[in-house]
Amino acid sequence: MVSIHAQEASRRVRALHASHRRAARSYCERYARGTDVLSLASALDMPPCSLLRLLLETLYGMAPRASAAALRDPGQLPDPLPACYAGADGPQLTRQRLVADLQRVVAWVRGH
Repeated sequence: MVSIHAQEASRRVRALHASHRRAARSYCERYARGTDVLSLASALDMPPCSLLRLLLETLYGMAPRASAAALRDPGQLPDPLPACYAGADGPQLTRQRLVADLQRVVAWVRGH
């Protein structure tokens, strides 16, 4: 059962990859306004780690390998955020929040 579930999840992610890429800016805006990363991933029917990778790649212009490295070691995350997100309306998007969410998502994935 677990294997079948993993295969279905993988198929779904591959099928929706292009549409998620096109909507990445809107995901960043929702996240910057304070939407919780786990609830956003759930609403998008997207694995939380994949969502965070997409957010990092969009926010910082990171290459896929760099975003994967940031998931493994959040300390590698560059300090200054792009100006368009650093002063967004509502809760500020900070490096500290990104690092905390990276750690939460990795802990969440390990727990599942």
